[in-house]
Amino acid sequence: MKKDQETFDLDALLGERRVVRFGGRDLEVKELTLGDALQVQEIRRELESAGEEELFSGMSRIIRVYLPGVTEEELRAVPLKVLGRLHAFLAERKEDPEGPPDRAQ
Repeated sequence: MKKDQETFDLDALLGERRVVRFGGRDLEVKELTLGDALQVQEIRRELESAGEEELFSGMSRIIRVYLPGVTEEELRAVPLKVLGRLHAFLAERKEDPEGPPDRAQ
């Protein structure tokens, strides 16, 4: 590398790989794109007035955005308590010190 060359190290920004072990498989947690984040936001808006069946379906859809290799049928076999913990793990974000500032509420 040239002395005067500036490098943008994308690998360093991508962070550590996160994995969910499910059904004997290691499933990599997908890093959300802008499109994925907008899809999750839309699902959450739909859930604001949803009934019980719609809540499960919406949670399942959100989980499958993060874990594309998991089917709704597989998720239906998982206890709700565990699904809640899985959802919390998937939605967990490590703070980016150089990320955008929080919006004022």
